[in-house]
Amino acid sequence: MNYLSWLGIDSIWISPFFVSPLTDFGYDIANYRAIDPTFGQMEDFQALLKKAHDLDIKVMIDLVPCHT
Repeated sequence: MNYLSWLGIDSIWISPFFVSPLTDFGYDIANYRAIDPTFGQMEDFQALLKKAHDLDIKVMIDLVPCHT
């Protein structure tokens, strides 16, 4: 994350990582409030988010509402 900040990156866009059957590359989300264990735990995301915000990097999670 420090390297991204050093490069001047001010935002990152993350593909969906919520619990999903993963038949549609994660866009077929089954639970918007739980992280798929393949991608870590909620604490991992919270740490990433804190580090990003500490470095003034915004975080956006990809979401396609028509898939809900």
